[in-house]
Amino acid sequence: MLAKLLAEQELCLPGKPSEVGWRRISITSHPLFHDMKDPIFYESHYDEVRNLPVDFTVLATSKNYNIKAFQYKNKPVWGVQFHPEVSLSRSRKMKERTLNNNPDLKKYYFSELTEDYDIEQNYLIFKNFYSMD
Repeated sequence: MLAKLLAEQELCLPGKPSEVGWRRISITSHPLFHDMKDPIFYESHYDEVRNLPVDFTVLATSKNYNIKAFQYKNKPVWGVQFHPEVSLSRSRKMKERTLNNNPDLKKYYFSELTEDYDIEQNYLIFKNFYSMD
């Protein structure tokens, strides 16, 4: 939505495949990801951002998508296509609620999470965000 608003064109399109669950994200060496290594974030989306104009810089990608995070014009404006705020316990509740309401979505669920502590670093993204000028 942020990309669509800033670029004033259709950049958010149906994603193939939909992503629900824990996915490893490839990050750039950007201050937003300071002290983070091979992060695994919770995903819950059925669309993707594509074809960003030159005003945007791609900051993260994944196995399925070329744009998972971006910055706009080197300004303090970032967009992410994952959920850094989601804890392990919250993700379990979300999964249970989602699959109970729509069992067909089970085919989209995945997890690259091998250890619970793999997501402890995720909250660094908020610390990094607040520490940038």
